[in-house]
Amino acid sequence: MRDRIRLLMVAAGVCMSGTLGRADSPAIVITPRIETTEEELRKELLNVPDVGLSQKTAAELYIAIGIQRVKNQSVRPDCGGAFYGETISKTGASALPWLKGAEATKGREEAKTLNTLSVKLRTRMMEASQRGATQVNPTALRRLVAIEDKEDLQGDDWQKPEAIPTLVQLLQAEDKAIREFLVDKLAGIKNKAASVALAQRALFDLSPEVREQAVQALADRPDQDYMEVLLAGFRYPWPAVPDHAAEAIVALNRKEYAGRLVNLLKEPDPRRLINDESGKPLVRELVRVGHMSNCLLCHPPSFSDQDYARGLVPAPYQSPLPTYHTATKGAFVRADVTYIRQDFSVVQPVPDPVKWPGQQRFDYFIRTRPWTKNEVLRSATPREDIDAKREPVDSEKKIGLGKNTEAERYPERGALLFALRKLTKQDLGKTYEAWAAVVKPERRPGEDSGDADLKSRTAQLLAALITSTDEKRPELIALYRDSKGIEYTDALAGSLSKLKGQEQVSAREALADRMTRMKSATLLDYMRQRDPELRRAAVLACGGKDKEQLPVYADALIRLLSDEVPMVAQASHKALKALSGQDFGPEDSANAGERLKAVTSWREWWMTQKK
Repeated sequence: MRDRIRLLMVAAGVCMSGTLGRADSPAIVITPRIETTEEELRKELLNVPDVGLSQKTAAELYIAIGIQRVKNQSVRPDCGGAFYGETISKTGASALPWLKGAEATKGREEAKTLNTLSVKLRTRMMEASQRGATQVNPTALRRLVAIEDKEDLQGDDWQKPEAIPTLVQLLQAEDKAIREFLVDKLAGIKNKAASVALAQRALFDLSPEVREQAVQALADRPDQDYMEVLLAGFRYPWPAVPDHAAEAIVALNRKEYAGRLVNLLKEPDPRRLINDESGKPLVRELVRVGHMSNCLLCHPPSFSDQDYARGLVPAPYQSPLPTYHTATKGAFVRADVTYIRQDFSVVQPVPDPVKWPGQQRFDYFIRTRPWTKNEVLRSATPREDIDAKREPVDSEKKIGLGKNTEAERYPERGALLFALRKLTKQDLGKTYEAWAAVVKPERRPGEDSGDADLKSRTAQLLAALITSTDEKRPELIALYRDSKGIEYTDALAGSLSKLKGQEQVSAREALADRMTRMKSATLLDYMRQRDPELRRAAVLACGGKDKEQLPVYADALIRLLSDEVPMVAQASHKALKALSGQDFGPEDSANAGERLKAVTSWREWWMTQKK
């Protein structure tokens, strides 16, 4: 019945949010893989581990900071993370997805914009709240923002790309009607960042109607702007997200990505990383932290009213102020620096809130931690069907620790098969081999190809290069540089840790030269790989592009200025200078503070160029 009503509304030119449907994009109607309501998903998320500070531990942190201030001792910016590691769990702290350097810090102009827009939007939300109520009236908010847009001589602030972080951060955990307003605003911003934000709404929003609205907004956008976000959803360790990814790709009818989906059939359970670099088994899991009690886990404290994007820290065991965004007294954080960035946020009930609200916002993200002994033992025993509503788990097969075999079964895999069957209009079974025989597998850099022949060829090429004579090796390096095929790229990259001296230098140059022939999307993928040699080579290849290509690579290059591997950071600096004709540093010998200052300068300069 819900689908029929929605079809009638689309036929009449009306979206579920009440806005007119676009005449230039196809009508989107999502076919759910599994019918789930918003409340059902919300209940699932209640079972996710809460790993953050409680009111009690947050109060202990604030007292410790107060004592330091009284003693005129300096308070480190990451005091919340340090406190967590020292008093809660050292292992747990290291498992959290900390952001560092440029990734954690906004440039001055970005910070100013965030400060201005967050105050403006919070003010409108307060004005749109019914007297005595905590919920925002969506009709009133739309009206107030529309009036503001007409009166603003500078144009609509909420149609500018700079508004995206504020809109998403403040509205994503509000009621459904407010989240529909969020999608409306994102749909009106025509750039890649807005497409990414819409794809994230399509994956993470709990409401089927809001997800469908987000997918509709993606229909007339370039697929290269958002498809990697949707494809990454199949590797998310909460089964609902792969389902939403499959539903979105099917609704958008992206048949050309079927090969990528086939390749993902070879991937292991997304809750598991096989091993870390030292060989230790790891598990990826969805966790949550309470928004009100973890301000200082995610942001540094602010002791100056000149800081941008300041936010009042709710006092434990005290009723929160209704107008906390305009408060001038109390403890504050600065939101222009973020140490942990959530994937999504949801309001959930709290059993013992004391004087805080009984319904509070929780921020959800993925942590990567070592396996426990019990998990290691369970991994070698038949796995139970942990979600009967999703793809059945093959309980007759054993899942061995560290294996990556077709025998593995997990709920998220069913989403892949659902998408493949819908896109190809075929049912070729459940095995990678059956699908690969009909649909050619495709991969992005760093993704397991699932092709045993390709792996064998790569290994043979690598062995031939490493074991060749000194006279023959330069000839092979040149051959690998010029030959077509992923195996030559992988073999060159694999050789760099084994070659020494001038031969290593020659192989590095060959890998960078090889990458200059690659498309921009491929280069950007290589710049995100774990192997620093691949990152460095991709960066150097970017530096050899025409200066007109700067808009394609600037954000990625600025991010890599803070790379933990010096040769990657230095290559990024060199590439930025070559493409921009500018030089804001940092010097190769720069310390952490000087490096952060240089990254901030590059970001501020690039923001002025984009305007």
